[in-house]
Amino acid sequence: LINFDFVVKWIPVELVFSTMLVSSILSLKYLTTNIIVIFKNLTNILTAICDWYFFGNKPNFYTVISLSMMVLSSAIAGFSDLYFHKMGYFWMFVNCIATAANTILLKRLQNQLKASKLEQGRFGTPFWNNILSMPPLFSLMVAWGELSLITDTLLKERRTLFWVVMLFSGFLGTFQSVCSLWCLRATSATTYAMVGALNKIPTSIIGLLLFHTKVTPMGYFSIAMGIASGFLYSWANAPKPKPTSALVAPIVPSVLPGAPGALP
Repeated sequence: LINFDFVVKWIPVELVFSTMLVSSILSLKYLTTNIIVIFKNLTNILTAICDWYFFGNKPNFYTVISLSMMVLSSAIAGFSDLYFHKMGYFWMFVNCIATAANTILLKRLQNQLKASKLEQGRFGTPFWNNILSMPPLFSLMVAWGELSLITDTLLKERRTLFWVVMLFSGFLGTFQSVCSLWCLRATSATTYAMVGALNKIPTSIIGLLLFHTKVTPMGYFSIAMGIASGFLYSWANAPKPKPTSALVAPIVPSVLPGAPGALP
């Protein structure tokens, strides 16, 4: 049953979620695709710290090494960036904070809903996450004067290809939302963030190929280091096989001759 308390629990998540989406779009306006993808990996450090503080998931030695490699990869990417823009890096910083906060708040919300028996299942959580994010996003669209863009341009000109692409993008976004929230429910916040960073590396490479972005050799090195750090994290947090206990023959205590209970 959906009640007022249920909606109130979602409000902080939706505000942070909306901030994450808006800052991501604004940073994409000023920065290249590969730089955005790699700098998102800095979010993993903040997520791991919050995951340790709020949920007690202390990272092991190899996890710290993999996260450090990811930070170094982002630093190299920043120094080798040929398209530096102050406003772009500002919105990228806001996006990193909002992304980490969104992951932690979602994980905490899932635990709260499960404890209060209000858990919505695999498809209910992404459904409410997207439905409740519409009011703040619609308010921003009206405040920035983008509502007239839809009514005057898109609806009147009837760009069929645009709507086909938008519908296909919405389908992929729905599928991504279901998978990501399902993954967050089954794993820790740190693992969820690290896996998300790893699967964005191919996105960076595809962006280089599609948009023909000029990249320095250090830029390629930073992408390779990001991939390596992802594999190291996966290996460090992979389930370890339980050692099989060897069969041990029962030890029969020997009895000295002449002792009580000894055979004649």
